[in-house]
Amino acid sequence: MKKISFILLIVMGTLLNSCGPAIDVTYDYDRSVDFTKFKTFAIAEWNKDNSELVDDFTKVRMLNAMRKQMELRGLKEVKENQDITLDIFVVTDAEKYTTAYTTHMGYGGYGYGGWYGGWYGGWYGPYGGIGYSSTEFVDHERLIGTIIVDVYNEKTKQLAWQGVAKGELNNDTKPTARTIDKMMDRMFYKYPVRKK
Repeated sequence: MKKISFILLIVMGTLLNSCGPAIDVTYDYDRSVDFTKFKTFAIAEWNKDNSELVDDFTKVRMLNAMRKQMELRGLKEVKENQDITLDIFVVTDAEKYTTAYTTHMGYGGYGYGGWYGGWYGGWYGPYGGIGYSSTEFVDHERLIGTIIVDVYNEKTKQLAWQGVAKGELNNDTKPTARTIDKMMDRMFYKYPVRKK
């Protein structure tokens, strides 16, 4: 399978207000968890399925961006006995959608058509016009990419927080560290602990 440069919907386009498809970011978390108590983190082993879609450079940039989000919140990366573990998943899916194109054709005129033709021309009256419209439906398919970041509470082994970035993939441009950092910034914007 050909690897996809994970530009995530031209993140630069969305975040810097230039042209490009939109990226949707959502998040959710366990409101009963006190995130301020977490002091250390670790990053889970890279999921091999991700490597079908992400090249090595993008992989490193994504892991570094995730690491940076934790460090900016005062957490320290450790090899074991961590408070939380971060995991990342990359998923693609073909999404089908339909567009409709309507064309209007006909002609009109003026006249006193009475019942069949109004003052400005009707459908059948003298000097009137006949018109019709036609709608054509076209099926399309686009590739949607999704990045999911999970934060697990190691004490309870439960999911504590999840962020999701989703949008149309572009196969022509490689993501830079800057665009990935900006995507992670947006994903973690409302993380329960703010950046320091």
